[in-house]
This record gives sequence, C-alpha cells and structure tokens, in this order.
Amino acid sequence: GLYVMPLCWPSAEGHCTFGESGHATCPGWWNSKTKQRVAHNDNAVGKAPIIGQWETKASNEIKQAWAWWNKYPEANIGINLHLSKLVLIAPDSPKWLEIFEEERGLPETATVQSGGGDGHRHYYYRRPEDCPEWRINRSGEYDIQSAGNAVAAGSLHRSGRRYESLGGFQWADV
Repeated sequence: GLYVMPLCWPSAEGHCTFGESGHATCPGWWNSKTKQRVAHNDNAVGKAPIIGQWETKASNEIKQAWAWWNKYPEANIGINLHLSKLVLIAPDSPKWLEIFEEERGLPETATVQSGGGDGHRHYYYRRPEDCPEWRINRSGEYDIQSAGNAVAAGSLHRSGRRYESLGGFQWADV
C-alpha cells in the first residue's frame, strides 16, 4: 500500500549520478511556493525524485514500480508520505534519538536506520485523519514529516551506507 517513486542515487564519491548515467540531469526539487524546479544541494543527493509531478505520480502499483526500476535499476526508493498516509519521525543525531526514544517515547513501528549514521532513524506511523500535512526539518535535531517524501530501506545514502530496516515489524501493522 505504500506509494513509491524512484529517486536519484549517489556515486561512490557521494555526488548525484542521475545525469552521469546517460539520463538527463537530475531534475532536483519542485518548490511548491515558487512553482519552479530547484537544483538540489549535496544534502539532497539520493533523495530527489527523478519523475516529474512525483507528488501525484508516485504509485502503489507493482507494474509501475517494475517499469521504473527496470529503467533506473540503481535508483533509490522514495515513499510519498501524503499518498501513503504516513507520518515520519526522524531523529537526526544521537542526542535527539535518545530524547525521542527514552524521554518522549516512540511506539513500536516500522523503523529504518538511515544511511546518515548514528542517531539517524526513521519511525513510520499511520497519519491520523486530523493530522496536518507539514514538514518540520531541524538539521542535527529531528524531522517530523507528514508531507513530501522519505527515503526507503535499501536505498544508498551519499555516505556510502544503505538505509536498513530494523526489527521485523510488518508494514501492514504500522
């Protein structure tokens, strides 16, 4: 039931290789405020959708996923949070991981260790009907997102590490 889309992917040096692999240059991010596409910075390498209109074109159809990954076999996997009706809570440092896990508490759910290193985890929860769609991103602290996309397990971070599922929690039980 997750809505996915292909994302650009990093080279061994941590640079975007979408353009280098014989495809057009990486389309970067769509800025919904300015209604323009913006080239991504190094922090977004491996996170930028490579399909146009990803906000509505992400799909939960297996045939579509096969078509995308046959065309872009190295592409990272993005999850459209809005269409998948998910909220992502993502501590962005060991300190904030401890605050969320020990002080604030996080119910058991599907959890992914980010390729960003220690303290970088993604906790996925079903979005309640009355939950606003928003993105709070505080670098070095945490991200709380119910809009936009998230990078899925199996994807390659620009650090060279892969995003990895933790535990055996089933997505159907999120």
